[in-house]
Amino acid sequence: MLVISFCSARWSARRFVVPAECFSRIGMGCLALTLLLIPEFTLVLWLRGISISEYFATRDSISGTVYYVMLAALALMPLFVARNVCNEPHSNSVFKTRPAAWARADRSGANKQRSQA
Repeated sequence: MLVISFCSARWSARRFVVPAECFSRIGMGCLALTLLLIPEFTLVLWLRGISISEYFATRDSISGTVYYVMLAALALMPLFVARNVCNEPHSNSVFKTRPAAWARADRSGANKQRSQA
């Protein structure tokens, strides 16, 4: 789960061009955690036929602790993949992680402007 969290946080931060600011990355992680817990607390509890209090009561102490640590790691993983740029107030990492298609579109737009001139 930790490796998948790391890979998905890195991919989604690059794909959606999330700024490397702490609050943006933490918000992204909280959104990922929410999207994971909504089906967990609705569908899984309904299929198992238990309440949320029974769900927490039946968790094993060791595996439950590891599960909660992994959930916290999932929420904080986008911050970890920011590569310590949270201390830089005006980081331009957004422009470094632009998808290649955008760069091609920028070049083709510049070529059209030159040909029209």
